Amino acid sequence: MKYRGKMVDSHHHMVGGYGEGLAFYEVYQRLMELEKLQAMNVVMIPQWCEENISQNQQAILLKLLYPGKFYSYAGFDYYLPEGKAPKDLELQAIQYLDMGFDGIKMVELKPMVYKQLGCPELSSEKYEGMWRFMEETGAPVLFHMGDPETYWDRSRCTKLALESGWFCGDGSFPPLEDFYANIERVLDRHPKLNISLAHFYFLSDQLERAQKTMDKYPFVRFDITPGREMYENFSKRPDEWREFFMKYQDRILYGTDNGWGGTSDTEERFSLAEENAQVQHRFLQTGDVFEGYGFTVRGINLPQKVLEKIYYKNFECMAGSAPKDMDARKGLAYVEEMMECYRNTEIPYYEKEMELMGFIQREIKAFIAQENL
Repeated sequence: MKYRGKMVDSHHHMVGGYGEGLAFYEVYQRLMELEKLQAMNVVMIPQWCEENISQNQQAILLKLLYPGKFYSYAGFDYYLPEGKAPKDLELQAIQYLDMGFDGIKMVELKPMVYKQLGCPELSSEKYEGMWRFMEETGAPVLFHMGDPETYWDRSRCTKLALESGWFCGDGSFPPLEDFYANIERVLDRHPKLNISLAHFYFLSDQLERAQKTMDKYPFVRFDITPGREMYENFSKRPDEWREFFMKYQDRILYGTDNGWGGTSDTEERFSLAEENAQVQHRFLQTGDVFEGYGFTVRGINLPQKVLEKIYYKNFECMAGSAPKDMDARKGLAYVEEMMECYRNTEIPYYEKEMELMGFIQREIKAFIAQENL
């Protein structure tokens, strides 16, 4: 591997399977070492399901424990107890950014989440104030739109997607083009949004459409977090995709999607995370033909200056040259606000989530006392 410069993972997750208590947080230090990172953006997805309602709280503690190393994008709170209306989305965004989150992560148009949330129209009035605020402030958004087109075709859908309940071709989901139209209505109305579209906007098998999207929306960025199908598709037309990466070198972000799903065996998770990063490094940095993700990958051998942009400069241009400091007291106030919201209510995973939030509350209080804040 020829690149030895700085790397920042723009798209990482915080999901269980790595231990409990403070040991869970120490894992992220090890992941940074395995992936050869100087910083990591850990993105929160409480809107994924009720089991993730404490994700923002977990990130608050992570940023306090390791200042200067972890960016974090907050996710919106939707799953409040019955009878309690979610806080206005613009007010949520203002609160998250004010306390020290670096941006916002959205998965509202991942099909399974889209259905769970009642099929939101993202250009509706409910979202308009939030989009306007994000555009005016330039605060970053990482947006997941849709899924691979193969998820709408059972004969081509992956085993993982079928087992995870992500198959979209049963008639209960809109066609993929409806998801593109949903977010593009927002992009048309807010053309200067500081937004990156996850997983290459699921256009890795549509080079010409990817070019048109980049040209139509000059502030949009793509990240190259796998979707492993992405690297199979890139490898079918490596020379043409190399030209794309060269042309749009200022608007492509490195990310792994690590920290998410898979085996519950901790060491195996570390191994898979390292392997995932290595496949992407080899693809970007060499012209090798090699086996990765279960198929033949053909590298695109990018120049050093382009690698620097993809590995960290483009993300820093988007989110800042260093992570924002988390305000411990404002973070604690948010944790306690959410604890009070959920206390003595009937929600899924109640005991687990309240125990976790109580742990985070105690650790933040201890941090404040130690720092004499």
